[in-house]
Amino acid sequence: VKRRVPRTRRSTASAARSAKASGPATGKKGTRSAAQRRTAQPKVANGFRFTQQHPTPERYREIQQALADQGFYNGPVDGNWTAESLAALRRYQQEKSLPGDGRLNSLTLISLG
Repeated sequence: VKRRVPRTRRSTASAARSAKASGPATGKKGTRSAAQRRTAQPKVANGFRFTQQHPTPERYREIQQALADQGFYNGPVDGNWTAESLAALRRYQQEKSLPGDGRLNSLTLISLG
C-alpha cells in the first residue's frame, strides 16, 4: 500500500479546522447537507451577530398602537402579531411609499416613530 505524502505540512489544529470547515467527509470543500445548513450558526464579525431577532410582545404592542393612532389598525392592541396586524402594516407601508412587504424593517420603524 502506497502512502500519500502531503505537499505541505500543517499543524494538527489547522488540519482539524480545515476538515471541520469542509463539511462531510466527501473530500469536497464547502459541501454541507441540508440539515447542516439549517443548523449553521450565524456569522459573527467583531462580536456582532448578523441575525434579526423577532420583536418582543411589548414592542409589537408599541407598533400596533402606532398603527392604530394613525388609523391603520383597528384590532386589539395586545402584542399578538396577527394577520390583521400584518395587513395594517402593509397598508401603512404602501401609504407612506415604503416597500410594502410587511416586514418590520428600519425604514418602517423610523417612519412609525
